[in-house]
Amino acid sequence: FSGANDCVTPPAVHQIPMYNSSMANCKTLITINGGSHCQMANSNFFCNLGEGSCSPQATISRATQQSVITSYLLPWLNFQLKNDCTQGTVFDNQIVIDTAIAFQKNCIQCTALDLEQHATSNGITVYPNPTIDYVTIESQNAAEHLVQLYDAHGRLLITKAFTQSVSLDVSDFQKGIYFYQILQSEQVMASGKIMK
Repeated sequence: FSGANDCVTPPAVHQIPMYNSSMANCKTLITINGGSHCQMANSNFFCNLGEGSCSPQATISRATQQSVITSYLLPWLNFQLKNDCTQGTVFDNQIVIDTAIAFQKNCIQCTALDLEQHATSNGITVYPNPTIDYVTIESQNAAEHLVQLYDAHGRLLITKAFTQSVSLDVSDFQKGIYFYQILQSEQVMASGKIMK
């Protein structure tokens, strides 16, 4: 989240470079139109004093700014932490029509792979999902594939080439959500989440 009128940590030199540098395969930057730095949190005398000389000033109230944040943060957390795809859809639908914000997004929220424990996309099957120790990936196509598995911070954990089937050992991984993509000839054939 950033405030468009934040002169303490301006988006162009803080949030946008962080967003661009993030290796996460699912990321969103929401810039609140008229929002400021200090209005992200409860009122604080020193923050307000420092921001008093800023230009431009906030053009929306603290309550409005925090309401915008909550309207995105709650569905995003429900999707990411509870794997609630309906909340992911709420987030996706709201972000494109909301005139209170501007956004950058690089993410596919819910796919059929998120909605079923054993699902197929482009002839690629990933199961079981959720898992405890191993994830199996099968392809109906005999061509060479590459699977890449990332943690929630976008760090690459596993890269493995396979033709029709591969098993990934995730037994030592912490409980959480992991993201995968499966490539064939450098083209993404399937991507999604694995829950452990």
